[in-house]
Amino acid sequence: MPDIPSPEPEITFRPASGGRTQVEVIVGDRTVSWLSIEPFTLRIGAATVRMDGIAGVGTEEEFRRRGYARRLLEATVAWMRQGDAALSMLYGIRDFYPKFGYATAGPDHRVVIQPGGARGAGRRGLPGRCGCDGAGSSLRVARPVALVRGVHGA
Repeated sequence: MPDIPSPEPEITFRPASGGRTQVEVIVGDRTVSWLSIEPFTLRIGAATVRMDGIAGVGTEEEFRRRGYARRLLEATVAWMRQGDAALSMLYGIRDFYPKFGYATAGPDHRVVIQPGGARGAGRRGLPGRCGCDGAGSSLRVARPVALVRGVHGA
């Protein structure tokens, strides 16, 4: 039985709340990959700089490794080049986004509290049990990578 070719993916850009733009790759009648462009204004010294943040990037598991995220990012970068943002930033996978022109700008640190985790986190002033629900929680430090890209660069 011959393979039936899948329909050519369609990439859509639509306005969303808060000035955001939702970008989606649609195959047939199904959204298979997506992201959101988040508008920001940065202060660098006395200057203000328009920046587009990339957020909520995802691809349905069964559609991964088929080039949909690549098409999504390439179309998004081309779309942003037509706008007024000087640069784009995202927190992402260290080895994935550089092929789209992003470079590491620096790490970000945050604490994630997971309910029902291990007890006895009582190091350096932390209480022996964390959380307000009495179930106990564990702490872990997540270190996503901040990546930046010049939108109008080559």
